Amino acid sequence: MPAQQSLQNTDKQSIFNSENASAKQGISHLANEIYQSLGADQADLQELADLLQKEYRSLEQQDHNAINEYAKQKDILVRRLEQRSQLRNTVLERHNFYPQQGKWLIAIETLNEHTSSDLISMWLNLEAQLKTCQRALQLNEKVITGLKQNIDRFIHILHSQTSTAQTYNAAGKTENFLSRRALTQV
Repeated sequence: MPAQQSLQNTDKQSIFNSENASAKQGISHLANEIYQSLGADQADLQELADLLQKEYRSLEQQDHNAINEYAKQKDILVRRLEQRSQLRNTVLERHNFYPQQGKWLIAIETLNEHTSSDLISMWLNLEAQLKTCQRALQLNEKVITGLKQNIDRFIHILHSQTSTAQTYNAAGKTENFLSRRALTQV
């Protein structure tokens, strides 16, 4: 009987070890999948940073066609980044990882233990790239805001709604200089 119990314990241990090895292999596969996804994000963020620099130059030159084209390209890149992020969340949740807002680094550190890829460095590099893109985007928004204000001012002038100088007419009454009628008619 003790020999039979020992055999059963060995079988249970063998099943546990095989399940444990399978779980480790699953986490390792998950970590590699996340690494590849983050690599794709890294490429898209680099492309976005380059695009934001081109957009800035186009804004300085007021090249409206290029600005519109860059806006379309930015939209495509941002959508791809968002889709991959949602897919990563889904995959992680399927493997019982639930990274909450701001807690991604904890999930990355856990997965990093199960792969030869350096997930932590990849993650920190992505965060740095994202901050670079955010700064470039804010700079471009400031330029766009300034251009919009200039256009608004110009339209305001065209509509003669600016403050005008007061002048005196022939009758001695004050009138706005820009609102006078033509003195002669053709």
